Amino acid sequence: MKKHIILTILLLMILCVLLAGCLPDNDQVKNSIKSIYIHEASPNSFSIDEPLNLSDVKLVVEYKDGRIEIIPVSEAMISNEDRTKFSTVGSGITVLIHYGGRSVPYSFEVLETRQEKKYYVDFESNGGSKVESLYVSVIEAFTMPERPGYTFMGWYTNPDFVGQPCIAPYPLGKDTIFYARWDDNRKYKVDFLDHEGEIYVTHIVTYGDSIPLDKRPPGPPREGFIFVEWLGVFDNITENTQIIPSYTPIICEIRFYTDYQSAEQDFHLREVNWGDSLDSSKIPEFPAKEGYTGEWHILNEFGLTEEITDQLIRITSNIDVIPVYQIISYRVTFQDDEQFAGTGTSWETIEKIVNHGSDLSLTTGDNADVCEPQEREGHTAEWAVLIDDKWIKIDGGNEWDDENQEWKPISNPLGW
Repeated sequence: MKKHIILTILLLMILCVLLAGCLPDNDQVKNSIKSIYIHEASPNSFSIDEPLNLSDVKLVVEYKDGRIEIIPVSEAMISNEDRTKFSTVGSGITVLIHYGGRSVPYSFEVLETRQEKKYYVDFESNGGSKVESLYVSVIEAFTMPERPGYTFMGWYTNPDFVGQPCIAPYPLGKDTIFYARWDDNRKYKVDFLDHEGEIYVTHIVTYGDSIPLDKRPPGPPREGFIFVEWLGVFDNITENTQIIPSYTPIICEIRFYTDYQSAEQDFHLREVNWGDSLDSSKIPEFPAKEGYTGEWHILNEFGLTEEITDQLIRITSNIDVIPVYQIISYRVTFQDDEQFAGTGTSWETIEKIVNHGSDLSLTTGDNADVCEPQEREGHTAEWAVLIDDKWIKIDGGNEWDDENQEWKPISNPLGW
């Protein structure tokens, strides 16, 4: 017998420990509660000839994290003294209901005999189909209104839809207005246009939805331009809308190098929008080089040069332009004295080509055949060049004195 008693006590102790672990920490609950009040659907009268059902009384508990909970009242939430008030006939009776470390006053009346009382009920459907008013004590079933494009979410006793939707059967304690809550399921088109105003991509969204950045399409391609962003309304979309693209033009660089072979590679920079032409007035002056003529040439992708034709018309890429030079060449003519022209004894004329700045040797190489003038009986000969109507010897710097028929020194031998 003692063993049975001891075993029973141990089981009761274990059960108490388990129950204690399941109950919420009052301090924790108290600190998490924002507000607590009596649900408006709770009865405001009781009858002593009916069994007391405290669970008909509801608490609305709003937590700091936004949760809302409906808690049925139990006898454990009311003191023994306050419980006796439910068996005393009277009005204006108030008891305290305790929950989560807080106390809420609850007022009611106790009747000798329950008398059914009816109340006026109106329904605000908020754009939905009309719901007829009622005059009842209990709503046995709620009528569901209809509204095209919307989903009915329930009836609420407040226009801000705080708390949970009402559930039938719903006992009334006063005249009440119920408000219909809806979810908007209307669909809208969001057209993403290209640069010509044609539809590029279409999104279908629900009323109030948004299109986040990662759900928007890539920009439509546009020759000569770089896509920047989409412009339009992307948040809280409530109507059909259009989105347009934003672009920036591609800038093409044309570099005119003044000395492409130098380490510095100085250049003049010109910029045009993709597809535009470079005005001829913006082409830099060709860099002069002594003894050379030249013109601008395009440097192609293979490192070769090309004459400029139409490459600077409708430019679609960066272009390098470099100077290309041609050395100036001179013709040196060796001919007989003009006094013997037509005599039949005139020498054959000899022509030689010499680049600017080069020397012409009359004693070596291909020019050796003109190292000395051709001999003529009864005459001597010297090579001379006509400068400012004067014959100047090319090897001595003397000038010919036609009057005295002799060579004489000159004051400026021109470096010969």
